[in-house]
Amino acid sequence: MRAALLIVCALVLGSQASAAVFHSRESALNAAFPDADNVVPQPLYLSEDDAAYITAQTGMTMEERLVTAYVAKRGPTILGYGFIDTHRVRTLDETLLIIVSPDAQILSTLTLAFHEPPEYQANERWMRAFRGRSLDAELAVGSRVDSISGASMTARAATAAHRRALALFTRKLAAPTP
Repeated sequence: MRAALLIVCALVLGSQASAAVFHSRESALNAAFPDADNVVPQPLYLSEDDAAYITAQTGMTMEERLVTAYVAKRGPTILGYGFIDTHRVRTLDETLLIIVSPDAQILSTLTLAFHEPPEYQANERWMRAFRGRSLDAELAVGSRVDSISGASMTARAATAAHRRALALFTRKLAAPTP
């Protein structure tokens, strides 16, 4: 019995040791928007139609009905929009800050936390491949997004998070087209 308890404790503590938090919300927003005068949270309330749109764009059910976008400005100029997305990778969570430009393209991505084992984490070079991408059919693993050898679940989860950020922006924040 005692040996079994020690094994369980070792497994639990071992899995916790791999959890990594890299940024707080504040430090991530400061890193993402170094030239901003201010970054203001903007709550986005999602209707059933909004959630259905986002689900259709991402292929994943949008459960949340309240999402926060972080609007970065320098003077009257909007520099970009930040979306913090926490999602399940395999059995544990990853949190990304995804920055979207006013013209609906990914500007950058920061990993705030990754609780899976470190060998499953996407590296910065892989995350940079999202820069300049917009919400289209090519923003998919196996199309314009490479898979990650040994971490395909990470690639799919991160790609879905980028699609979700772009869909939220497009649906709730983008200027209507005339």
